[in-house]
Amino acid sequence: MKIFYTIKFVSLYENLSPIIKLKAEKQERIFKENIFYPSLNTEKLMPKKNNLWSFRVDEAYRIVFYFKG
Repeated sequence: MKIFYTIKFVSLYENLSPIIKLKAEKQERIFKENIFYPSLNTEKLMPKKNNLWSFRVDEAYRIVFYFKG
């Protein structure tokens, strides 16, 4: 699986605290292995026609993504 990051994501990520960055990196490793692993709480966002998904970093942070191709 290849992951591409938007400029906006990179900009927002750079401003996160080191603790949140570590959590995000851990969850990304899990995501690469199994996008529907239970701790990720992967879900399709509304409206469903936009085809956006998210997975949980922690209770306050989520990463939004979409499938390409």
